[in-house]
Amino acid sequence: MRALAFAAGLRTPDQPLADLGTCLTARDGAVHLRLVRINKWLSLPTHEHWRRLLLTRPEAALVIGLAPLDVHAAAEEADRYLDHCLHTGDLMVGRVHADRVAGDAIAGQELTT
Repeated sequence: MRALAFAAGLRTPDQPLADLGTCLTARDGAVHLRLVRINKWLSLPTHEHWRRLLLTRPEAALVIGLAPLDVHAAAEEADRYLDHCLHTGDLMVGRVHADRVAGDAIAGQELTT
């Protein structure tokens, strides 16, 4: 994970925040992250509320913890994990921007119902 984080351009929290540019696409219940510097795509399931938030604010933090974490960890465990990684130097962060959300919707547009 450390090599992936560095290759993607992420930095430690004590460094200036890296801006990885427009590399998020959210659709079909997932967010697709394009890591341009290493020519890789990552896809993760996301909640509809998070995808809708990208419609109004197309910016997100990309946070990678370098220590192992169970994929089924509860929210409280994830919070403790992030605190632990922050204090041990095992956290890498960056800023990413969304270009498309939910099909052809353009990120940053106003929501209409």
